[in-house]
Amino acid sequence: MQNFEEVNPETIDSAIDLLKDKIDAWYNKSCSERATSLHVIADQVRFKSDELSKLITLEVDKLLAQSYAEVALR
Repeated sequence: MQNFEEVNPETIDSAIDLLKDKIDAWYNKSCSERATSLHVIADQVRFKSDELSKLITLEVDKLLAQSYAEVALR
């Protein structure tokens, strides 16, 4: 099992505020801009599939093969 550092409430509040700004920016994008962004995200998920699969396995206690299947977006 891996330990993760605790986060203080101020850091959480800052993250939430940043997320609100990002959501507003997302809503102001056109459909084609959103599609382009989603393709970039999908490319990054595929590129980092090993790293993401291992992280899912650590966090959720899944078998690594299950995590790979989840990351494969299938």
